[in-house]
Amino acid sequence: MDNNTELNAVGVDIGGSSIKVGIVTATGHILHQRILPLKRATAPVLIQEVLTAIASLRRIAPISAIGIASTGVTDAERGVILQSTSIRDYDGTNWKSILASKYDLPVIVENDVKAAAWGEFKEAYLPPDSTVALIAVGTGIGCGIIIDGKIWRGSGFAAGEIGHITINAHGPQYHGNVGCLEYYASAPSIVMYVRERIQAHSKSIIPALVNGDLNRLSLPLIKQAEDMGDQLAKEAFREAGEMLGIGIVNVVHLLNPDIVILGGGVVEASTTYVDAAISLAMRRILSSARNGLTIKRARLGNQAALVGAGLLAVEHCRILSLQIGARVD
Repeated sequence: MDNNTELNAVGVDIGGSSIKVGIVTATGHILHQRILPLKRATAPVLIQEVLTAIASLRRIAPISAIGIASTGVTDAERGVILQSTSIRDYDGTNWKSILASKYDLPVIVENDVKAAAWGEFKEAYLPPDSTVALIAVGTGIGCGIIIDGKIWRGSGFAAGEIGHITINAHGPQYHGNVGCLEYYASAPSIVMYVRERIQAHSKSIIPALVNGDLNRLSLPLIKQAEDMGDQLAKEAFREAGEMLGIGIVNVVHLLNPDIVILGGGVVEASTTYVDAAISLAMRRILSSARNGLTIKRARLGNQAALVGAGLLAVEHCRILSLQIGARVD
């Protein structure tokens, strides 16, 4: 990574249920981190939590810039959240304006999956002309894309919203689309699959784990059941993983990347899920696109967006310093 070690940034990773805030060095190390649960995912609560956390971190170490990685479609140029489905009243939030009113520091704002892709790209020391696709699977599914060492955002900043691609033209409606990848391969889809199978009287230890209350079903609980040898849990992860594999095939045939990186809570939860996705993808990808292709898990895990936001902020700070130096010269 970068050798400019005197610069530190505050990195902020905003999800629908929690906020990660940390001090990130120019080499991508996290000096200090806090994880804040979002019990009420509304914009005013979120903004206050972030401002309080940044103020606290600034007392720990010198900070040169702030990087925000946020869920939702994000206008990286203006620092505005264009569209979010997980945080109420969040659309239109202008992080650059909010933070500029509090701190005299450079600010960058990026979509969380794109920031995660940047973090993994820098962590892996890949050649600058690499094409990288990071697919993050959690409550939703997104793809961060790096082409020739730059984040590809698209004309409306919505590039990589692969959770909304249709993989079943006759599937159910889901989040504004029909038969989309998120419906079949995300964390909610795994929970839904298990619930429906149990209601259809499939054999499983899961009802005992939730004392018969299927409203208590969750991804960690299904993972617990899989670790205990439950076949229904294993089947649920495998089925969803194969659906993700279809999504990977589509991404590879569109971008022909050097590497596909898999991350997010579902990927971290289950090897069965990951193995099924990679196995199906490698069987179906055209040989010309498969040659030289690597598909692997993320190295930074759930820290990728935080690290990526920090590194983007440090880079932005350095560019501004060079521009100021050039004007002085």
